[in-house]
Amino acid sequence: MDTRQLTYFLAVVDHQGFTAASAALRITQPALSNTVKQLEKECGVPLLHRGARGTRPTEAGKQLATDARRILHDLASTTARMRSIAQGRRGQVTLSVAPAFEWWHLPHALNIVEGAAPDIDIDLRDPSPDITLRTLHEGVIDLGVVLTSDVSALRRIHGADLSLEPLLTMPLVVLLPRSMDTLPPYVSLADLASETWLVPARYPGLSGLPELLANVWRERPTTRPETVTEVSTLQTCVPLVAAGRGVALVPEQVREIMGAKCVIRKVRESVAHQTAVVGWRTQQPLSPAALRVKDVLLDPATWARPGDAVGPDPALEQEQSW
Repeated sequence: MDTRQLTYFLAVVDHQGFTAASAALRITQPALSNTVKQLEKECGVPLLHRGARGTRPTEAGKQLATDARRILHDLASTTARMRSIAQGRRGQVTLSVAPAFEWWHLPHALNIVEGAAPDIDIDLRDPSPDITLRTLHEGVIDLGVVLTSDVSALRRIHGADLSLEPLLTMPLVVLLPRSMDTLPPYVSLADLASETWLVPARYPGLSGLPELLANVWRERPTTRPETVTEVSTLQTCVPLVAAGRGVALVPEQVREIMGAKCVIRKVRESVAHQTAVVGWRTQQPLSPAALRVKDVLLDPATWARPGDAVGPDPALEQEQSW
């Protein structure tokens, strides 16, 4: 029994005869008759009553017709789903991202993916960057986005197994408690040396904010703070700064989550930015769905939005705070 036999049999049932059915199927009547006879032989029971008034299904034929419609429908649905997966319009993608990337950029990218392929199910995670890199190496996740201040170093360390491509740059600003909102739009790090600086923990295999700040303080000794407090993650800085426990250098997109108890200021000195980098295993082919998500992330048009450009902020120029 195959789908061709079931399709031919249903045509006879629906058209109540071989003549009309063969015309609808565009085959000869003898070919149709032989196919149905072979199906009856395989089933071991008559499937049709053939008479002067037309052709009607027997009790077994009625049951087979019901089953055949379900089978053909399920098969068609399965075929459509498989084609959808092959075209990257359906599937599951595991994506780990840096929390700072989630604050502003990721929602827009996910909206683009959903608009083009609403049946892609994205398993979104936001672990520490060392876990993102490790699970990429292990093949546990499909794609990972980390922030780094040195893309070349990241590639030297992880490039043997991972493809690593920059997505966009993320300018850095100083996050301050509301009590310091009288400071001008641009502040010198040297003027903040007496403050307690909150710095995220270092992660092996990644040059991030701790390494960036260490370089700045080494190259400009007058900017070195008297007190440095290590915090577990970048996002931990926000409530601590809001409580007046210190200041922090953070991506400008922090304004999306910081609330009314913090203000941000541009840095007067030249400070390297952070770069969002997407990675995937070189030797593990991505699924079509993962390829679609990756292509959206790598498309420059995805990030061509107001608020993503690096440059003076009019609000800061007017000495306003967020």
